[in-house]
Amino acid sequence: MAYQNVGTPRFYIDQFEYLRSIGFYFDKVYTDTGLPILPDYPDNIGTAHAHHYKEFDNLFGLDCNIQKLIEPHATNQAWFWWDLPTGYNSTWFDPDNSKIGRYVAYLNHNFKSMEEETTFTHYHITEWIDWDEVSSTYLNEGITELGVINFEGNNNGFSLGDGFSIYEFNKSSGAYNPTNELSSIIRIGFHTSPNNVINDFSLGSLSFGTYYDMPVSPDLDLSMTIDFDGYDNTETLNGSTLTNVRYAGSPWWYDKDGNKVEPWSVGGNDIIQELYNADVYLNEGKVTNTIFNKRNGRRIWNLKFSYMSDKDLFSSNYGSSNYTETTTDYSDDLTTDENNNDIFYYNIDNDDSFSAQVLNKISHGQKFIFQPNNTASNPSDFAICVLDADSFSMKRVAYNVYDISMKIKEVW
Repeated sequence: MAYQNVGTPRFYIDQFEYLRSIGFYFDKVYTDTGLPILPDYPDNIGTAHAHHYKEFDNLFGLDCNIQKLIEPHATNQAWFWWDLPTGYNSTWFDPDNSKIGRYVAYLNHNFKSMEEETTFTHYHITEWIDWDEVSSTYLNEGITELGVINFEGNNNGFSLGDGFSIYEFNKSSGAYNPTNELSSIIRIGFHTSPNNVINDFSLGSLSFGTYYDMPVSPDLDLSMTIDFDGYDNTETLNGSTLTNVRYAGSPWWYDKDGNKVEPWSVGGNDIIQELYNADVYLNEGKVTNTIFNKRNGRRIWNLKFSYMSDKDLFSSNYGSSNYTETTTDYSDDLTTDENNNDIFYYNIDNDDSFSAQVLNKISHGQKFIFQPNNTASNPSDFAICVLDADSFSMKRVAYNVYDISMKIKEVW
């Protein structure tokens, strides 16, 4: 679907935003696993790498307006990665589950320019890290990736240009899930080939988490509003109108040199203009100029979803443990422990319902990336949003079937 039409909406839920909101202690994961909080690297061009944690507070999440220059921590650094605590501690994703998956997003990056200016061949690394506390060795598991926008997949880099890129994990990959309780670390990073030095790596933010596709399409009775709310008009005594513009829309993104970058763009904003001077044409009447342009306004979606099943909407278990006392009507979501006692198969973190994977993680103003139609992946099909409500109502319209509505507001 084109022209901003809404299809099956997709929510990209940033795991770092959610973990911060519940007071997750990132340092403790590094301490428990033995991973270094500060960079640890050999000064060798073939093996140089860094475990970056010191940039964590301002680099990971959805605060992407200003690019950060990520300086190498080795003289000759051809490898560059982060080992990041994710909060996951067990295998739970079903590869056949069509509603849910994992993603990585690079927002406001210069990867294409870096390739062109430094003969940098981009190689990408995404791995779950199983940390063996006994032998202190990595058991790396590579993950194959599928591009959502501006990403060609493993070892092929960023096809179109600077701006932003999103990819999802290939569900057919054997390493789609962490494999044991120590798999709470994911490695995300880069490697040049041949071993060229990385020295101009810039990024606004890195977002990692889960995406959730609504199990049903929204009703036909929906609306999208473009709100131009950033100004005030005042009439003077003589009837003149004074306009005070506070903002016109999403603020500019900025690169590492302070230059303005159009938000949610891929590639440059060069356009061809017809220029002429009498009968004298310049370059056959055309010259390429860089033109500043930007979409103004704030998009607001009012969506309603009818006839959602209770299993799609509600979590079977709203606790963090798997203990159960009552098993009636939960047969599909139960398993047994080592003593053959009934327990919940899922908890509030790994249940695949809308309540667990979306509502519970964005209900207190947490930002997320919204894609109104999961089959439309042009740059204008993405926005940073919040759920614009302080409550959420579900109306039962038939046995175990509910209608829900929500208001999604673009923010920055």
